[in-house]
Amino acid sequence: MFNAKIKATPFVVIAMITVLLLGVRPVHAQKKVGVSIGDIAMDNIEPPVKFSIISDLEVGWCDVLNPDYSLYPNDKDFMKLKIAPSTNISLGVAEVSVRITPGFYFKMGARIDWYNYVFANQITLVDDGVMIHPSAITDATDFKKSKLATTYIGIPIRFVFGSPRKLSFGVEGSASYLVESHTKYKSPVYKDKGIRHLNEFQLMAGASISFKGIGVYGRYAFSPMFKNNEGPAGCNGLYFGICLGM
Repeated sequence: MFNAKIKATPFVVIAMITVLLLGVRPVHAQKKVGVSIGDIAMDNIEPPVKFSIISDLEVGWCDVLNPDYSLYPNDKDFMKLKIAPSTNISLGVAEVSVRITPGFYFKMGARIDWYNYVFANQITLVDDGVMIHPSAITDATDFKKSKLATTYIGIPIRFVFGSPRKLSFGVEGSASYLVESHTKYKSPVYKDKGIRHLNEFQLMAGASISFKGIGVYGRYAFSPMFKNNEGPAGCNGLYFGICLGM
């Protein structure tokens, strides 16, 4: 008998959510309050207050800006990334949208952010108990990539101008909390969850523009990636890509 195992990767989750966002339309319970999956209205009746489950999805790339290696006189550029495989996935799990005036909306919700920072050099990050240090990877028999992965849960606040059914432009600010982090390289696969010097809180600002629910976004993290004097200073995250369901 043939047995197949399906691995639940973020990409499988993305495919399922994309189907929901593009294929399922909101149903308004009343004219004053609506509940929906996605953020694209099916008719011309738009409630002034709407609650959405799985409100939006962002898939893109990330980079690290302004690294300061003053604490590392013998190690430079170890936070340099390969942009193409360094990915950012953000899922809006819930959102409340308030129509202030026609064409102007206030939105607040909850979001999960996954970041994969793939290093350009054959190094990983290690913890000496005091701070983060780069370490050359010498035990990989068939080296493919090395990365730092983080997961944050955050609260974004947005102001959106325009219509979700047509052209819309949004600006946002968000605060996030770190819930998981690890380094990983292969091959063979080695994973370390002992990265303790990352900044737990992240403050960001961003903007997006979309047409009929499909568009582009960009965000910048004002918070440094690492705690003070426990890693390279700066290392502010830059995130950009494609968004669905703004």
